[in-house]
Order: sequence, then structure tokens, then C-alpha cells
Amino acid sequence: MAASDHGSGAGHRVVPRATPASRNSPAAPDGPAPRAVAAGPGPEAAAGEPSPEGAAGTGGAGEEGATGGPATATILPEGAPAGQGAEPAAPPPWSPGARLVLGAALVVVVGAVLYHLGAVFLFLAPPNELSLKYQQEINAHIYPEFDQNWQLFAPNPLQADIHVQVRVQTLDSGGARAEPDWADLTASDLAAVKHNPAPSHLDQNMLRRGWDYYTTWHSQQDETPTGSGAPLSEQYLKRLALQRVGARWQGSPIVGVQLRSATWQVPGPPWTGPAPVGAPEYRTLGWWAVSPQDYAGLGAA
Repeated sequence: MAASDHGSGAGHRVVPRATPASRNSPAAPDGPAPRAVAAGPGPEAAAGEPSPEGAAGTGGAGEEGATGGPATATILPEGAPAGQGAEPAAPPPWSPGARLVLGAALVVVVGAVLYHLGAVFLFLAPPNELSLKYQQEINAHIYPEFDQNWQLFAPNPLQADIHVQVRVQTLDSGGARAEPDWADLTASDLAAVKHNPAPSHLDQNMLRRGWDYYTTWHSQQDETPTGSGAPLSEQYLKRLALQRVGARWQGSPIVGVQLRSATWQVPGPPWTGPAPVGAPEYRTLGWWAVSPQDYAGLGAA
């Protein structure tokens, strides 16, 4: 039977399958075990000579393997790789250094998120012991990038396009004063925001908020102060304009600055009536004298 099986396996590679060792079998000698490959019946088997014990021959003991049990083998197609069907190797573990870096990065990210959420909460919450104690640190984190407001839910949203414009008064070497034409500061901010996927909050809000702050504390009829915040609003708006134009205009020192707003009404939907036409409405402030102290901390040249 064994001879016929091996004979019919022509064109195949036979890989022996290990079987449990017999208690009475001798210990294997040191060194690599010989590779047993069973082919068809050899010349000795064909001549009727007995096969060695454990060989896959045709007679008697050839029916049993070298371990004393039945000889079994797995037949693979010719040319098949020997390691086919093996389990894939597990990926190598993270090194201690990589784990340390990942852990530190996770701690930093979680800490930054918690700090930001805590600062926003204290900024929006009613005044309390913590918000009053750390007000300076909270404001430094919130302004200007994370400013919080309710303008999204404003009951009366803006329906006008307001541009803040500035002009200066210069003094030449002969003592003559000159007043150049108006410069549109809002147009400069809009140009910086347009087509910018991540525009700065300074370009979007600083000038607008400064003008709103001034108009809150001054009468629209004659620009007289209406409260205690008027002096600070004037100083803020003045320094904001000087930071934009610098200390000199076309080579001459600036000795005065003036601001105004130009307002265009935004047309509504067609069913609201005809769109407003005509020239913009202007609100012009008075001249403010400029001194070197006005440029302190502005970095303007």
C-alpha cells in the first residue's frame, strides 16, 4: 500500500508529518535531523530487499515511521513554498522612547484643551473669586482670537456697511501744514481678510470694535462725551489710527489726526422695497493733536 501510494505521487513533493514519539524509541542523535523525502520505490525495494526500519519503503517496518507510529505525510504541489500557510509575524512593539513621546504629547494636548475650556468658562461666567483673581490672565488668553459675544443672535443685526477713514496733518521743514486725502482703514482690513482661509481676528474686529466703543460714549450730534468711558475711547481710537499710519507721512512728521465714518445702507431683499441710493453718510470727528507720547508702545516709525 505504501509503495503504491508513493508511486502515485510522482510530480509532487512529500513533506513528512510529525507524529507523537514512542516511549521505546531511541533518542535522536545530536545535530540537525535528516530530512526524509519519500519518492517512488527505489531499486532495493524493487528487488525485494527489506527496507531499513523507519524508511518509507515497501516491506514490514516501512509501514511505520522512524518514531514507531504510522508514517504520515502531507503532499504539496511541486514548487509550493515551504512556509506557505504560516501565521504572519506580529508587528514590533513601540520602543520606550516612542511611548514616552506619545504620552507627553497626549498630556500637553489634554492640558491645553482643559485650560482653554476653563478660561472660556470663567470669561463667560458671572464675576466670581477665580475670574476676578485671574482676570488679567483670562483676558490675555481670550483676546483677541477667542473673543466671545452674542452677535449671532442679535435681534437687530447691522444693515449698513461702515468704513472708518483717516487723514493726517503734517508739518514740513518750512512750518507749513498739509492735509492729505482720506485713507480707508476698513478697506485695508477687508483686503487682508478676502480670500484668506484663516483671517486674523485683528483684521476683522479691532477697528470695528474701536469705532463702536467710541460711538457708545459720544453723542452723534456734537461728539460730546456721554459717560466715563469717553476719554479712554478717544485715546484708544486715536492710537489705533496712529498705529496704522505711522509717525511720518510721505517723509513729514504727523502733528494731527482726524477720523470719520462713511456709511452705506445695505440693500434688503427685493420685497422690502427699492434699494437705497445716493452718497454715503459721513460722521466726521474733530482733529486730535499728536505728540510723541501717543506712539508709546505702538512700534510705529
